[in-house]
Amino acid sequence: MAKAYYVGQFVRLKANVFTPRFEWPRKRGRAWATGRISEILPNGCLVVKFPGMLVFGEEPNFFLADPAEVEQVSFDTCAGVVGKYQHVEDFHWALRPFAITLSLYAAVKLSISIGRNVNAKLKKGRRNRGY
Repeated sequence: MAKAYYVGQFVRLKANVFTPRFEWPRKRGRAWATGRISEILPNGCLVVKFPGMLVFGEEPNFFLADPAEVEQVSFDTCAGVVGKYQHVEDFHWALRPFAITLSLYAAVKLSISIGRNVNAKLKKGRRNRGY
């Protein structure tokens, strides 16, 4: 017997499922992708969309799922900071490029700040020595 699911829940395939009944995408690292239930069909099958996947051309962005093969995923059930980040990343495909851009911006600002401090100390040291 499967648990009751509702539209809007995030689900992924259970860890013990090696070959799902319906086609299901994988993420990097060969882990099953996490998707959001968009519709529940009268026969009980779930229509799952993957907002965290950037789709090109004619690739499908939705897949069918057997309710017995999936488990609910939420922010609270994710273990560790990395798991929570990966769950948030499943909300939209643009989160990873945004996080990379923000990290690069912070690194540049930090290196400029450190460079100015080092440069000021070097200039101060040269003036004190009488050069």
